Amino acid sequence: MKIFNIGLNKTATMSLNKILQNIGFKTLHDPKIFTLKVYKSMRKKKHILKYFKNIDFFSDLFFASNVTGCDNYLVSSDFREDVIKKIIYDIPDVKFIITKRDLGPWLASREAHVKRNHARPNYSKRKKYIWLDIDREQWMDEYKKHYEFIENLFDKSEVLYLDICAGDNPAKLFDFLKIRDVSTENFPTLNNYR
Repeated sequence: MKIFNIGLNKTATMSLNKILQNIGFKTLHDPKIFTLKVYKSMRKKKHILKYFKNIDFFSDLFFASNVTGCDNYLVSSDFREDVIKKIIYDIPDVKFIITKRDLGPWLASREAHVKRNHARPNYSKRKKYIWLDIDREQWMDEYKKHYEFIENLFDKSEVLYLDICAGDNPAKLFDFLKIRDVSTENFPTLNNYR
């Protein structure tokens, strides 16, 4: 089974990733690795998972819309949409999870993340892909386009919407994935800066 969380970052993606790791899933939670390998497979017209071995669950897939240091296409809504369509085409039995969070707290969490990047010594010297600009207007546009695309693409019965920040618990996730006999305690709280 291949599972993709196609919600944006700062929507409790780490908590979702951790709970699936804890029950034995091999996971990838890294937008740089995912984006660059998927882009390579798409350019070469290969299967979307050509450059991934033994990964069951993918999360935090996409760069924020204002990350610098890479091709503009890789931070665009067009890229996100192309990737999701390619996943559907290449993996017919894929399971999609969409983590979501209310807009206000989501913007605040992104802003806090960028401020932490500013506080890191030599952040922009050590990284190729830089996220140092707070652009709430651009982020709001990204949020709106992304979730509208998803809502128009899928019937709600085909995917799982999770709002972990608002209290959705793992039982909802495990029911969707048809996983039995696991603890349904709350999601772990990770990366909780805002």
